[in-house]
Amino acid sequence: MASTQSPDALPGLAKRRPAAVCAGLALSAGARDCLSTDPSPSDFLRALLNGGHLRDALEYLAHALPRRVAVGWACACVAAARAGSLAPEAEAALRAALQWTETPDARSCARAALVADHDGMQDEGAARFAALAAAWSGESLAPEGQPAVPPAEALGAAAAAAAVVIASSSDVHATHERQREFVAMAILAAQSVA
Repeated sequence: MASTQSPDALPGLAKRRPAAVCAGLALSAGARDCLSTDPSPSDFLRALLNGGHLRDALEYLAHALPRRVAVGWACACVAAARAGSLAPEAEAALRAALQWTETPDARSCARAALVADHDGMQDEGAARFAALAAAWSGESLAPEGQPAVPPAEALGAAAAAAAVVIASSSDVHATHERQREFVAMAILAAQSVA
């Protein structure tokens, strides 16, 4: 994991200390122990990976990455887990979420929410949560024209984390390998943040 040796190597994570990012997360005891030295983002991530706390690493990354990057990462993870076998509803959800990453406005939030709530999404948990990550990352949860209802600060990140965790568990025999793959994808995304 040479690419994460300094906080500067992950500019997308360097804005907040891991302890602040993880304050409200339900991390494992082992992952919490990794916070005891107030590590840099890259040191914390390295400790999580070395300790085998892969699911905790996914949770941390979903909350530590800038929201647009986290939503894009969630979409990429869902697509990778399904390897070309996405149902039309899942494809629509990912398209709506990705549209929000390109144009994060009220209209794209509303579109992502509408797609996530579509009747056909019951069996598309990971894709649905990717769309919800976009829908819950805007300025308001209320429909257009209604008084603003700001989402809780971490709501969009929690949905991105759910999308990634569900996608990583789509094949129980490959969960750890998939989680490592998704962490690597997040590291690349964090390195690309300007």
